[in-house]
Amino acid sequence: MQLTGLFVLASAALGAVAQYDDALYDDVQYYTENRPVATVYGGGKSQDIQDHRCHVLQSPVGGQVNSIEVRQPHYCQLFLDNNCNREWIAGTYFYQGSRRQPVHGKATQAHTIRCVPGRG
Repeated sequence: MQLTGLFVLASAALGAVAQYDDALYDDVQYYTENRPVATVYGGGKSQDIQDHRCHVLQSPVGGQVNSIEVRQPHYCQLFLDNNCNREWIAGTYFYQGSRRQPVHGKATQAHTIRCVPGRG
């Protein structure tokens, strides 16, 4: 009887630790995934970029890009096409302590963006 009670208590304690640990993991995942990697500005609006996929810049930002703020230690590339094809790279922008950077030349006409970790 005492052995059964001890087993139940140990199982409950182990379950509580596992649930607590999972809650902490979920919180960390939430905070890292929802923080924008970059923000692109243009046409009087802005668009946050959340992850490392190719993103189509929505109107009025797309085709009228005037600045970009790389918010994490990543680099972001602006593309003139709608699929982030390397042959259509218009400009590359690097993390500079979350400082907004002006976009010049053909990069102002960009329609897509991809941001990846690192320095390029």
